[in-house]
Amino acid sequence: MSKEMSANRIYTLDRILNDKVDVVIANISAISRFLPQKSVFLDSILNFKVGDKINLKEVKSKLIGSGYTLVNKVDQSLQFASRGDILDIYSVNYDDPIRIELFDDEIESIRFFDLASQSSKENITKVTILPANDYIYTSDDLKVISNKVYDQLEKDKEILDPATFDSLRDLVDNDISEMLEYQYTPRLYRYYCLLDDRLSSLLEYTKDYTTVLIDESSIKASSDLLVDESISFLQELFENGKSISH
Repeated sequence: MSKEMSANRIYTLDRILNDKVDVVIANISAISRFLPQKSVFLDSILNFKVGDKINLKEVKSKLIGSGYTLVNKVDQSLQFASRGDILDIYSVNYDDPIRIELFDDEIESIRFFDLASQSSKENITKVTILPANDYIYTSDDLKVISNKVYDQLEKDKEILDPATFDSLRDLVDNDISEMLEYQYTPRLYRYYCLLDDRLSSLLEYTKDYTTVLIDESSIKASSDLLVDESISFLQELFENGKSISH
């Protein structure tokens, strides 16, 4: 999934949670996609106001944990940069990136800035920073995923030939390492299902809406096809040492 698509999903989820949309039209793939529980999504949102005192180290850690990429200079959305007492963040809910200036641990000013010239624009008093990814895991989630992955890997060892298993183990080690560094690459989404009851879906985010099914039989057929194709795809990956089974 492209960054633009991910950004649109994050923006839409925020609008749904803040009652800024009246109608949500979604296909089976969107409805079936795993999402973080609403409490996790909301906890990943950062709010800053001039005069607030913040711990810059904790803020940077939370930005990385919610999917932001740390760069030297912000040049696109879903990035942030930190230089001394200046924190630049480009959240998907604003047309321009945000520059937060600190005096010690206090927010002295918040303003938009131009991406090309890096020059300051409009001053504002407060800002809301949305997460940079629509599937988010906490440190506890990572422990659950890691334990389940390596448990399944041991079972898969009995099925695969040694060469294929060695390839799979190396891939899994790399994937877990990337997850521990909060690198939200599309390939890692396949592990998200291992969180089971810690997960949600678009139906949970829109539970106060009236749900209308346009064609129930077609929806069921599409859902069955999606499941069958997913199982076949993952089974093929497993047989080639590119994914754990189950």
